[in-house]
Amino acid sequence: MLGFKRRGAFRGMPKRELSRKRVRTKRAIPDGARFAARVVAAMLAVVPLVASAHERAYYFERVSADEDLAQNTVNAMLQDRTGFVWVATQGGLHRYDGYRFELFQHNPEDPDSLPDSFVTALAEDGEGRLWVGTNGSGIARFDAAADRFVVDGDPVKPGQARGAIGALAWQPQRGLWIGSRTGIELAATDGTRRDVLVFGPDAGGAAQVRQFAFARDGAMYAATTAGLYRVDAGTLQAQRLAPALAGPVISVLVDSNGQVWAGTETGLSRIAPDGTVAPTWPAETAARSAVYDIEQARDGRLWLAVYGGGVATLDPRTGAVERMRNDPRIAGSVPEDSVRTMMLDRSGLLWVGGDVHGVARADPSGAKFRYLLDDDSTRPFVDTNNVRCLFEDQRGSLWIGTEGDGLKRYDKRARTFEYFLDVLRDAMPAAERGDELRVFAIAAAGPDGHLWISTNHGVFRLDPAARKATALPVDPARADALPDATVRSMLVGRDGSLWLGTFSAGLVRVQFDANRWTRFASIQGDDATLWHNAVLALHEDRLGRIWIGTFDGLNLLDPVSGLMRRIPRGGADRQSLAGNLVRAIHESDDGTIWVGSHNGLSRLDELTPDGARFRRYLARDGLPNATVYAILEDGRGDLWISTNRGITRFERDSEHFRRFSLEDGLQGLEFNGGAALKLRDGRLAFGGSQGVNLFQPERMTLSDYQPRLAFTGLQLGDRHQTVFDADALQRLVLRHDQRTLGVEFASLDFGAPSRNQFEYRMEGFDDGWHANGTRHELTFTNLDPGAYTLRVRGTNRDQRWSPTELTLPIEVKAVWWATGPMKLVYALVAAAAIAFPILGQRRKVKREKQYTRELREREERLRVAIWGSGDEFWDWDIRRGVLFRIGADGLLGFEPEQQVSGDDWRKRAVHPDDLPLVEQILAEHVAGQREFFESEHRIRNAGGDWLWVLSRGKIVERDADGQPLRIAGTARDITRTREAERDRRIAEEVIRSMSEAVTVTELDFRFVSINPAFTRMTGYVEPEIVGQPSSILNCDQHTDEFHQALRNTLVRTGHWSGEIWQRRKDGEEFLCWLELSEVVDRKGQRTHWVGVLTDITDRKRAEQELRYLANYDTLTGLPNRTLLGERLAHALIRARRHGAKVAVLFLDLDRFKHVNDSMGHAAGDRLLKAAAARIQATMRETDTVARLGGDEFTVIIEDLVDQAQAERVAQKLMDAFVRPLDIDGRTEVVISPSIGISIYPDHGQVPTDLLKYADTAMYQAKDKGRNTYQTYTEAMDAQARLRASMVSHLHKAVERGEFHLVYQPKMSLGDGRITGVEALLRWRNPDLGPVPPMTFIPLAEETGLIVSIGEWVLREACVQVQRWIRAGLTGTTMAVNVSMLQLLRGELYNRLKEILEDFDIPAHRIELELTESMVMANAEQSIQTLSQIKSLGVNLAIDDFGTGYSSLAYLKRLPIDTLKIDKEFVGDITTDPDDEAITATVITMAHSLGLDVIAEGVETPEQLDYLREQRCDEVQGNLISTPLDSERCMKFLLDRKAQLERRNAPATTPASVTELPVGKRGDRT
Repeated sequence: MLGFKRRGAFRGMPKRELSRKRVRTKRAIPDGARFAARVVAAMLAVVPLVASAHERAYYFERVSADEDLAQNTVNAMLQDRTGFVWVATQGGLHRYDGYRFELFQHNPEDPDSLPDSFVTALAEDGEGRLWVGTNGSGIARFDAAADRFVVDGDPVKPGQARGAIGALAWQPQRGLWIGSRTGIELAATDGTRRDVLVFGPDAGGAAQVRQFAFARDGAMYAATTAGLYRVDAGTLQAQRLAPALAGPVISVLVDSNGQVWAGTETGLSRIAPDGTVAPTWPAETAARSAVYDIEQARDGRLWLAVYGGGVATLDPRTGAVERMRNDPRIAGSVPEDSVRTMMLDRSGLLWVGGDVHGVARADPSGAKFRYLLDDDSTRPFVDTNNVRCLFEDQRGSLWIGTEGDGLKRYDKRARTFEYFLDVLRDAMPAAERGDELRVFAIAAAGPDGHLWISTNHGVFRLDPAARKATALPVDPARADALPDATVRSMLVGRDGSLWLGTFSAGLVRVQFDANRWTRFASIQGDDATLWHNAVLALHEDRLGRIWIGTFDGLNLLDPVSGLMRRIPRGGADRQSLAGNLVRAIHESDDGTIWVGSHNGLSRLDELTPDGARFRRYLARDGLPNATVYAILEDGRGDLWISTNRGITRFERDSEHFRRFSLEDGLQGLEFNGGAALKLRDGRLAFGGSQGVNLFQPERMTLSDYQPRLAFTGLQLGDRHQTVFDADALQRLVLRHDQRTLGVEFASLDFGAPSRNQFEYRMEGFDDGWHANGTRHELTFTNLDPGAYTLRVRGTNRDQRWSPTELTLPIEVKAVWWATGPMKLVYALVAAAAIAFPILGQRRKVKREKQYTRELREREERLRVAIWGSGDEFWDWDIRRGVLFRIGADGLLGFEPEQQVSGDDWRKRAVHPDDLPLVEQILAEHVAGQREFFESEHRIRNAGGDWLWVLSRGKIVERDADGQPLRIAGTARDITRTREAERDRRIAEEVIRSMSEAVTVTELDFRFVSINPAFTRMTGYVEPEIVGQPSSILNCDQHTDEFHQALRNTLVRTGHWSGEIWQRRKDGEEFLCWLELSEVVDRKGQRTHWVGVLTDITDRKRAEQELRYLANYDTLTGLPNRTLLGERLAHALIRARRHGAKVAVLFLDLDRFKHVNDSMGHAAGDRLLKAAAARIQATMRETDTVARLGGDEFTVIIEDLVDQAQAERVAQKLMDAFVRPLDIDGRTEVVISPSIGISIYPDHGQVPTDLLKYADTAMYQAKDKGRNTYQTYTEAMDAQARLRASMVSHLHKAVERGEFHLVYQPKMSLGDGRITGVEALLRWRNPDLGPVPPMTFIPLAEETGLIVSIGEWVLREACVQVQRWIRAGLTGTTMAVNVSMLQLLRGELYNRLKEILEDFDIPAHRIELELTESMVMANAEQSIQTLSQIKSLGVNLAIDDFGTGYSSLAYLKRLPIDTLKIDKEFVGDITTDPDDEAITATVITMAHSLGLDVIAEGVETPEQLDYLREQRCDEVQGNLISTPLDSERCMKFLLDRKAQLERRNAPATTPASVTELPVGKRGDRT
């Protein structure tokens, strides 16, 4: 793009190249013109775009947030023998256990506190005691058992040099080395102290010891500001080494080979045994690099803390150096460049401490995952790193498809990207080339290296070598074209078929050899079609079948027969698919099909003609996230799965999931569907929203580090206690009133503390081990008195269990009345209470034996009666056929005693439908097939109604032959019982089919029963939950007090309802509406609780989203117009109540449309978000900031003092926008606001008026030149009304004849003739008077009236051309300005054609002028429209050239004839070298493109002379003539024609141009 803008188009050039004296103009300009032509030619060349790639090999994780440390400048770090990490800062000392920092600071009122908060050095002695060096108070020893600091030696007075400690180090068998400003001393193990080195006066007042290091022979090396010293192990004599070292020595290290290294302000040097210095890094030509610390990793490499330069590694064997610096755009880079200190812990982790951002850690062997990203600053960072697909070509290059930056190729050897976005766009329709291009899939298109590329604009065949692409046709109506341009998935079959999965039109198969296109779409109700038309995944299995993953299910297609089948969708059946939105399909080496969906992973176990059986893997099985995007397989057969929570390895043998996260080097937690690839070298690649991860799965080993476990804190009742000496915690004794015990612990592996697992066992409380997950604390409540032992086990970062465990004996004391002696007293009392009843019982038993003998004789006669007791007794005499009934009055309403015949009983008493079954049962009993007679049937009562009875009987008498004589029994009314049973069954079925979960619990809140919905909602099945307490569903969202209050209310009132958070079996928390009610028996006694749970999580989320959408702007998160109105109304009410003022500020971003047009709407959205954040950061929390729409924002300021305060706030806002806005991490945009202010109650009383007046004032600010503020006045309202009146008059101006044209001539510089005129529109209104064009033209464009006005101008101009032709003026053209609306609405061609035909004038006599910005707003459409207009024969000119931004690539394609240089450049060409150079360059460029050039605004002869020198073709301006009405213009043209004829006559001396009439000076409008 090449753009010209007044006073800024060539700001990149040095000023001396543009500044030339006027006297040298003639000689300097041709050289500049030739240079400009070369620049233009170079810009028009097409070359491949190549940029370097960035590979992040190490991941630095911030250990401390800004608020975690008391101060973020880290001076020293140390890991003690327990495993805790200690961090010394200028604001205090911190102990880190992997989860939090425990702070120690100086307290002047506590003599046991740290003597100074400015901590400079740390050391641990042989007994595990921590020594702390401070900046001004000497050293102190931390007594962990007493939680206090003990100052060593005499107190140090402020300012004493020996109190400024620079270094501490412990040497076994020797003692503690202390370095300070006075020198070096040794606190020996025998308790003595001696000075080993005392700095002399030549060392200066700022001398300091920086670091100690020890050699194998016991010698000590000291890095000091006075040089490098060696202290002999035997004599303890200090000798200065390496005097050649320049400046202070900052760091020193003796490596594993005994080599001494020294770090200085200029770099790293190797020190030979004889003291000679060998500078090692950096090279002499490189910049100075201050090495503040040196550490050696296990692989032998040296790690250097380069202050101001980040971190560097040096391989002593090869000399290879690798630099790592902070890059704020790249997560996991070194947190800052000002690194001061480093430490390697026992697990091999590297700890880095800096000046500003505290502590970070990294694995010095490299992150498990390499991170590849594109950090080309010229490309949109977010779009170019959002990876949608990956492909490896024959040369081993990696092709990457992105979300919005098209396609690129990564050269793994050169580590560069080559971009193909422009290649694909050239193959797109012209109207779509400005749209975002998303690449979804890449596949090989044959052995020639060509590729298939599927995108949201169709499918392309790419020739990478030629950088050419062709597109497959897209037309839903054609059988041989794509029905949808968005192709989400793609597969090249073994037979060469191209399978294309579209987003809305199903699947397409293209067989190029047969020129056959086959479509497969979803048809509702047809099981032989796709489940859904959005096809997201494709796979061809080893049998040649095509597996198709859609938006709503999985399909299987046989390409040979064309038969499509639907795999049954997922549901409650655990052997169905885990989910229906299928994102990935993978076939492992053993032929197993794996399916990844948005609900989990599925393994196909069986495929039959009738269905399929799957094995699901969900969160309960360890899958970290249910959304499976892609699946790959490594050489061991394990699966690697990308999700929304990182990458997971699934070990198929053990069915164990191992999750990897950011600290392992992932590009981010979110990955993309289909963006996965197994490379030829065995590496796997996954693409996500921030780049690509590459890794070798076989090298992904687990850590074997065995960390120590430690207790870190105790919670005894309401008192928390930090454990500093874990070894001293041997036993814990609790009083009976200490009802709550909390224990905190840590596994001191800092690689990923959030992944360390724990389990515990409380002996004496329960028997087994309990998994505690990653929680590092336990809480026990209401422990019974007694002895317990708490045992805790933990893992390292890779879930390997440590062989050691923590043990803590716990004793809970009992209250006095629950002690052993008191229990003995209770036992004696209880024994006496039991003895007396036993004696009485013996006497009672004796009497009962006698009663038993008397009753035994009656027992047999009464047994049948007792067994058959009921409401009616009946006795059937079989021989007589008579039925005796006693108690029939109570049952049926008959006489108390009744005798009926058997026939009457069968015909009248028993219901006809029930009689056959009754007789059958009775016959079976008589025949001995049934032990007794029992039947439920209906009997008619005295009122004629049918009652259900339960009749039970038995043979009670037989004859000598054993034949039955009598049957006796009872009958009981069960009508209500049956009805109740029916109602119970209905209720049970209703409860079973309810979508709400229903539970029944005992009064102690233990589950009795549940319905199926409960299982679906919580994951618990009935055998698991029955007998469990309801607290199993409790989660951490509510406190124990909340649950206790709930139960108290329920017990008190019998009912509770409300919203409550609960936890499912898999640990997921959900929000539900819970209704709890009591269940009472017939006596009104409470027996159970019944609960109904409704999962309202989604509903609440939807309500919140709707509430948010209704009140907030979705782009910026600010309140929208609705919420603004509410808040403003409330603000006015408060102001009215308290007599205060309220200000409304209306902000509009200046020239925001230019950002949208030049950078795209996505950049515009990011700019709006950045602007919103800038406004919010400027305002108070109590102020309201809202977005009304577009680029308009509103601010409400309450408690306003006066108008001046509101104006100060407005100025503050404008000052805030002086700083550029960062819109994507790399691109900065400077934009300014225009602000309008209205104030309550000064300007309005209601919200609508205040908003309207602030809007009016904002437009006044725009009129004042933008980037300013205006406070509303009544005069502004008058201007608004005037504007409305002007619009009203403008609607009628054409029909009332209020418009007229004036004409300004144009002159050729070659021969001085008048070549044409420009028609200029004027408006005179009877009420408004003359209205300037700069006022009414924008109004006409805004209202759309410019189209009809423009047509009137064209017709009027043609009328004038007709008059001129009749007057003999045949060589003069008429130039007419065309507006953007006329060009965009597409009717200009037809209108112009009609007008030319109506007036019958040659088309070449008409010239249309279009502004540069108008044409470039939509260049492709402009080219098409103007080409069509050009076909009529009219001339086309670009007006005001240089004030917009033109692409030369488009400019040379436009069918234009002329460029008109804007008067802004012409006006200063004789005084401003910049404008002079620009004008000359434009003329040269236009001529090289074959265009004529007209210069506008020529006012002086000097300007005319300069333009003639530069070979400008024509000029226009007041020097030639001011704008003239039609009569004066015709006279001017005729006079000039006659004058030119006289000048060209043979006998006449030609007149010079300076003799031509000159009009008045003034601006053309």
